[in-house]
Amino acid sequence: MKFYTKNFTRSVFSHPKENLIILFDLILTAAAVFVLIQNYYFLKAKHDEFFSDDRVAKTYQINADENLRALIEADLHGKSNMYDIGLKLYEDINSTSMKTFQNKTDFMSIGVFYDESTIEKMKESGHYRGNIEVYQFSDHEFDGMGLKISDGRFFSKYEFDHPYSIEQLPIIMGANFKETFNIGDRIVYEHTRTYDEAVVIGFLEKNAVVEYYGITGNLDDVIIVPDGSGFPRRDRISEKYFADHSNYNLDYYVERLHRYDEAVFRNRIRTLISGYLYCPDENIDVQKEINKYTSKYGFYQLTVLPIDGTAFSETKSISERNM
Repeated sequence: MKFYTKNFTRSVFSHPKENLIILFDLILTAAAVFVLIQNYYFLKAKHDEFFSDDRVAKTYQINADENLRALIEADLHGKSNMYDIGLKLYEDINSTSMKTFQNKTDFMSIGVFYDESTIEKMKESGHYRGNIEVYQFSDHEFDGMGLKISDGRFFSKYEFDHPYSIEQLPIIMGANFKETFNIGDRIVYEHTRTYDEAVVIGFLEKNAVVEYYGITGNLDDVIIVPDGSGFPRRDRISEKYFADHSNYNLDYYVERLHRYDEAVFRNRIRTLISGYLYCPDENIDVQKEINKYTSKYGFYQLTVLPIDGTAFSETKSISERNM
């Protein structure tokens, strides 16, 4: 025992600096392991809760039968009577506690081009990012995702209805951008025929995340724009371009912008036939409610499938369109 005590004392006090470094490394390693274990159990609990059989579903997939998709697309592009019915159905459903939306949390990242002053501003703050993820959110997607604005405001109805033709594109930024931008700041992009101008209207809460099918995405470093717009918006043409090119057909350009805006309304109907539905009221039979609406308007049969729990459901179709 004396041998071990003597050698332990000598090893500790003979090389104090080296031992302190080793001790510090051990503490860091232990802390890292603790954080990893903590994160594992946190994510596991979230995952188990999300897919628990004991949890009443709040989020559903909503869709039409695959065999009807081509017919519905023809209605959308031909703007048939069913197109108008689909828009009424969309408005009625979303006027209740149920909210339909498209899940666009996994679409492509887009390189954002800033004007020189914005780039310089970001570099000075130490938060310059050459490539930023831009997410397009539909008008009820914030409710479905459970997201909140910490500062500023949400998109207005007009901005959702006309995301392409409004002069300044409103953008909501992740929490990390608050260190660089303020509400009302403009971001400009201009190159030859392409022109766009965005204005910061709000910031998300810190650590805002979206989770679907167990995949979690953090939104602290992203930009959110109204569905159908994108940033920069393709084919935007500045007033300067019209001044320098008198032969350019302004009426045709305006008509083209309206066609871009119409795509927003087509996407809303597509939300009903291939999207998601969020219902916080656990006492509502969602399928039964959807059946009532499709029957009321004679729309195509729509099916809802719970994805984050279980739900009682009336599966019988009472859609007049299908009868």
